[in-house]
Amino acid sequence: MDFVSLLISTLLFAAFVPGVVGTFPKGGSKTTVLVVHALAFAAVASLVMQVYHGMRERMTNWGDRCPNGFMLGTGQNGKPECVPVVIRTYYPSSGGHLPPS
Repeated sequence: MDFVSLLISTLLFAAFVPGVVGTFPKGGSKTTVLVVHALAFAAVASLVMQVYHGMRERMTNWGDRCPNGFMLGTGQNGKPECVPVVIRTYYPSSGGHLPPS
């Protein structure tokens, strides 16, 4: 989990604490209010995280080139993606070209 996901989860959790933004259902027992808020949090957090991770995937598309320290490979889902390697994959001064072998 990255920092932004943690921040989003924390803010959503704080917003769904009964009495912070509102309390629903009005006049319900304490248990009913807690259960409704928990279910609402779970539904909204799931939706927001799916949208965020979808946006994040689109923003990290490096095309046919990967950042330094990564090589184009096959991910767990069978699609091509940048996978980390232990060594430097190119010299920054080379403009992104692979080092001479």
